Amino acid sequence: MRRHGGGLKRGLEAVLDRGTGRSRRWGVFLLALVAVAREGGETAVFLHGMLAGVHAALADGRGGDPRSGELRLAVLGDVVRRRTGMSERRSAEFLHAYRRPFAVVLGTSEIASAAALHLHRAGFATILSHDPFPPVIRRSMAFHDALFGDRAALEEVEAERAEDAVTLITVLARPARVAVTMLGLVELIAIRSPDVLVDARLQKHRVTPDLRRIVKLAVGLGPNFRVDANCDIAVETRPTKTGRLVTAGETDAADGIASRLGRVGGERFVYSDRPGLWHTPIEIGMRVFKGLVVGRLDGLPVHAPLDGILRGVVRDGSKVPPGVKLIEVDPRGRKAQWTGIDERSRAIAMATLDAIRLKMGDSATANARVGSDATPSLMSGA
Repeated sequence: MRRHGGGLKRGLEAVLDRGTGRSRRWGVFLLALVAVAREGGETAVFLHGMLAGVHAALADGRGGDPRSGELRLAVLGDVVRRRTGMSERRSAEFLHAYRRPFAVVLGTSEIASAAALHLHRAGFATILSHDPFPPVIRRSMAFHDALFGDRAALEEVEAERAEDAVTLITVLARPARVAVTMLGLVELIAIRSPDVLVDARLQKHRVTPDLRRIVKLAVGLGPNFRVDANCDIAVETRPTKTGRLVTAGETDAADGIASRLGRVGGERFVYSDRPGLWHTPIEIGMRVFKGLVVGRLDGLPVHAPLDGILRGVVRDGSKVPPGVKLIEVDPRGRKAQWTGIDERSRAIAMATLDAIRLKMGDSATANARVGSDATPSLMSGA
């Protein structure tokens, strides 16, 4: 441990001697995470004390020339490359991702995924953090299944699962990638404080916590948000108000009225009537007929509610609580949609970018442009 710790300490000090600023603080912590992954828990104890000294020095305003940012990044890239075995090309991609503003989207549904896609295109390094409630059913319209090793892509942007900090960093360094993770918000904040947090869980009947103090900007999507209480700005998701910004007051409460597909409303869904283990052999996109057994909840059959295309279904093997959607059938025939981003999700995602632009102004746009030269800026509406 002493031999490894001494080398690691010298590597960290080489970075620390070359400048100050927020990017260095994240870089040091990032190196700590790499070290923990490579060297084990004893090194974590060693680093904890060292990082405390670093933060104290930063608070006192000590450090090197702030103009050495690019050199500092180069040194950081070299240390990370040696510690993780990255190629030079991957290291360059890592440094590119390092410069980008950081966004966390809570949820992996089709709405959360559309928001993540648009944030990625706007230049943000974007992570979707999975929440198991409610279960995701429109999985072919979302990045959700990447959590289980399946390919999940929307409009040429692919999601990749990240199980730990090092994997997360590697995923975000790749072009046309967003990260999907089981890591919670607390664990993600330990890696880097988000510039933007988008709560897209759409938890209609649960208390939504106030997360404003741990991020620069908190955006709430859907019900249970009050501006200046648990978010900085919110976006309506109800069908009659989709995409409307809420800059004061609260969003509309859930009314239980489903949006319509063709002439069909809530009758296209089947809900769980009890908690249990869900199993289904039917894939999204298959044609089903009213009464067909689509799956079984704790061994009891669950039937298709009408004829059409299976637009959504809870993933096989999932544990589900009572009162959540298990199945959705699209009855529109040739107009049925079960893949890609639908009109409602896109409207909400674009409104999310409008909310960020409204609250963060030109700084968000400038950061996105600097961080991602090849992607459209927030001002373009993505």
